[in-house]
Amino acid sequence: MENRNGWNRVPKFDGTMEVKINRWSPAPEDVGGEKRREIQTFEVDYICPKCKKGNMRSTGICYYTNPMQYQNKCNACGHTDTMDKTYPYVDYTHKLNTNMKTKFDQTKEAFNKATEYCYLYGLNWREYIRPFFKNGIVVGYHVLDETKSTAIKTFNV
Repeated sequence: MENRNGWNRVPKFDGTMEVKINRWSPAPEDVGGEKRREIQTFEVDYICPKCKKGNMRSTGICYYTNPMQYQNKCNACGHTDTMDKTYPYVDYTHKLNTNMKTKFDQTKEAFNKATEYCYLYGLNWREYIRPFFKNGIVVGYHVLDETKSTAIKTFNV
């Protein structure tokens, strides 16, 4: 039996009367136009501008102006102020895969390896390093020989 949240509560008789609960997780193609990704949540607080010690808290009073204004009160000194948000509130950001390097980082790393190679063999990197492109994008660097006609080492992005 499945409820509207996608939880399956199926009693299985395997000698015990244990209830197994399985969470149904739809595959991305089953979701339609929705896109799922992991997020990171934050609590946003506002420090009192008067005493700089307390935090502003909503009093529940709302002024129907354009834009809406909310009354917040310091929990330390009692200072009240109107703001466009009630504090504290929850904000979020998309979680980035920290193991994944950006294209810029990969390009920088390849270039640094090429310059280290030039330094190691006493070559002027400005003369002997040439980027190579694929579809207008730098995909690596060639270190050229003394005649500047043949790549002696290639560093891919």
